Amino acid sequence: MATEFEQLDIFNDFFKEIIEESMYDKLKEVCKIPEDEEIIVSDIAFYPIYHKLDGFKCLKRIMIKHSNKEDYQNVSIDELEDSGASWIEFIEYLKNCGATIVNPKDVY
Repeated sequence: MATEFEQLDIFNDFFKEIIEESMYDKLKEVCKIPEDEEIIVSDIAFYPIYHKLDGFKCLKRIMIKHSNKEDYQNVSIDELEDSGASWIEFIEYLKNCGATIVNPKDVY
């Protein structure tokens, strides 16, 4: 019989997998990749857009582009968090999957 901690680990792994699938689906949607096609996250470039709120630097949105597309897509924090992940988890997912963070100065 599994201990409470083992059950918790199983639940956390299951929940993490669901969230990662949701982030993956959000990326496909944003990059306009058809549902029946796969997307390679390492083919994505992104850059964050920040603003100051009460003297603190906060993420406002991120711009995302798949390598086979010409234009960056504007993705709000709310859209990212619709996946069930926080925006911090979403950016970490992008980085961990090999997506390229771009300097906005290189785009403009």
